Amino acid sequence: ILNPSNPGCRTRVMREDISDRELTTIYRQMTNILLQLFKLDFERIGSLPAPGRPSPPRPLTFKAHEILQDGGVDTFGKPILTAMSKRLNRPGNSMKGFSTTTNYFQYVASQDWEQLLHQPNSTAGFYDAQNRFLAFKTLQRVIPHLIHPAYERRKFKLVCDDLGLANLIVRGKDDLTVVGVVDLEWSYAGPAQLLASAPWWLLID
Repeated sequence: ILNPSNPGCRTRVMREDISDRELTTIYRQMTNILLQLFKLDFERIGSLPAPGRPSPPRPLTFKAHEILQDGGVDTFGKPILTAMSKRLNRPGNSMKGFSTTTNYFQYVASQDWEQLLHQPNSTAGFYDAQNRFLAFKTLQRVIPHLIHPAYERRKFKLVCDDLGLANLIVRGKDDLTVVGVVDLEWSYAGPAQLLASAPWWLLID
């Protein structure tokens, strides 16, 4: 409904003729959905229970999936978790999910590091690799300073990496009342900061 009507036009920018009234109707409902999700609390950062099968304790994120699918690097497996646990001096810590926001963001940064090490074509050459190396090392050092103490431990929130306007089912073009939300496969319990940040679909980024 929001896309340009031209079938040959592939863009994430919405069509220009949508009215402010329609945007207000959609955005208010989306905001209400996000506020409802924010009311859910979790004690640890990790994957959600899966009916009928065991679920991994670490968050199965869209980012980890993309690194594996596009780059062929498994940043979700045991080796990276074992190495991270040794760096944190907490054996098995990341194997059970995460109890602090700092540990989780260190884990996320280590995924980028693993991709840099094991995917040869993840850089555009020596100088690009050197710049990425410096950026990741700097990021690892500043992560503890980016976390507000009040949000370091609990309560963690339901985060869906891929949640956007395309997940909404509405009654029709003439009635934009949301009747369902679908495709929440990349959902996990994560830091409150991730759900409280400006959503990517609003920034078109």
